[in-house]
Amino acid sequence: MIFGDDSFCPIQGYQREFRLYDIKKKRIYQEELKKIYDHQRIIERVNELAEKFEKKIQLDEEDIKDYNRLDNEIIRAIKAAAAKAGRVNFGYQRSKDLCEAGATIRLHKAILSSIRNNMEYNNKIINLAETLNLKLDDRAKITLKQAITNVCEAWKAKQVIEREDSERRAGWLEDLAAEKALETGQEPDKALKQMIQAARTKGMFTRLRAILRSAWSALDYIEVPNEKWYLDKKKNELYEFDNGIFVAHASAGDDLFEQYGTIKIPPNDAIVVNVDASADMFYVRDPESIKLATWTKVTKPEEMEE
Repeated sequence: MIFGDDSFCPIQGYQREFRLYDIKKKRIYQEELKKIYDHQRIIERVNELAEKFEKKIQLDEEDIKDYNRLDNEIIRAIKAAAAKAGRVNFGYQRSKDLCEAGATIRLHKAILSSIRNNMEYNNKIINLAETLNLKLDDRAKITLKQAITNVCEAWKAKQVIEREDSERRAGWLEDLAAEKALETGQEPDKALKQMIQAARTKGMFTRLRAILRSAWSALDYIEVPNEKWYLDKKKNELYEFDNGIFVAHASAGDDLFEQYGTIKIPPNDAIVVNVDASADMFYVRDPESIKLATWTKVTKPEEMEE
């Protein structure tokens, strides 16, 4: 962490990973891993290395380095794809009630727009009202003030549902499970039971975080690095500071580093270096540098936001 602090919020263990029965996250992981593999030409390079090794009787030190370098890239790619797939979704949990509340807001906003523009109800408003099983009032009888009030009331109703998102989703899933059991004459699927449990667990941790959240205040200042490139000699990693985040680039040997990188904080003893960029590699011009990072303290809120 750039800004160290103590955390008093409980964190679910599975929030830092994903499980194989989670089809959505598993698909995201596979798609992200494929992108990285295609970008890094992993499969082609594995085949090339295998063909090279088959032609040799005994592997030399350079061959072992090539193998370890490729193995390290594969591990990094797997970790990067898993980290993206396992990212926690802190949004509201979807349920039938939440979807209907959102559609109700759209309906009242559309009615408000028609009144402001002195237009009749269009097909979109009529179809949306039919979907929600709502009877449309005579447009001539609705005042502008009443239309605005209806939009505000719809927003308030949606906020109530958002605060109860876990209970609403769990109830909705239980209704689906009961309907499926009646149709098939069997017990609800295991996956549906897991979804119900996940909804209840997420709601529980949301309440715990609200109870145990420590007192906080706005940041007084931040420290921003003055340099762009940093080298960690121990792990042989190149760090780039770009738009407020550090990106770590893996070594490709001989002071060369891959352009593909992962978000990572550099160690305190990382040295400042100068880097040249080519079409597919970064080259460190002064790997023997001993200059340490320097930082600028920013206290103005408008500069901190930048």
